Amino acid sequence: MAATKARSHRPPLHAGHADHDELLRAGAPTDLRLRRLVLLHLIADYGHGDLAFAEVQQRLAALLEATVVVTPVAPFDTLAAGFCIAQLALTEGPAERVVFHNVAPRQDAFHPRTENEGERLVALELESGVLVVGPNAGNALSFVSGHAAWTRYVEAPASGSQFRSRDFFPAAVARLASGRRD
Repeated sequence: MAATKARSHRPPLHAGHADHDELLRAGAPTDLRLRRLVLLHLIADYGHGDLAFAEVQQRLAALLEATVVVTPVAPFDTLAAGFCIAQLALTEGPAERVVFHNVAPRQDAFHPRTENEGERLVALELESGVLVVGPNAGNALSFVSGHAAWTRYVEAPASGSQFRSRDFFPAAVARLASGRRD
């Protein structure tokens, strides 16, 4: 068995952390400015106790310093997802909040899918500053679309994985949560 070198783990710094401003004054990389604490709501139709929730949470945790709260909805129920999105995005809560949904029944086209292609990923920043991200599917975004300061499609592969919400979407959500809008 090969010996492994012990590594010191220090969580990424964020605005408001005691050392944050001092490190910036000392010339630390400016990407420290992009790291913020976030509350991230994950709304999905994976099912109670499904390993998928843990897999997506793990990917998000690797990319973001966030508290992830999971809210399951019934399979393919974009109306229930839309209601949950609105309840969590439009009510009082932390300013640094992201609501990420993955309820995508792939019913936007009636032809066979190439490489498991699904609905496009879209982001809305609400007038309150809350960020909503998820596939543009059914009624999922209908309750919040009228409250959007801006809406745009997000660069993320639409195909190539049966589990886009684990394999592709967390990186896009992390980019958006850090303030990048490209």
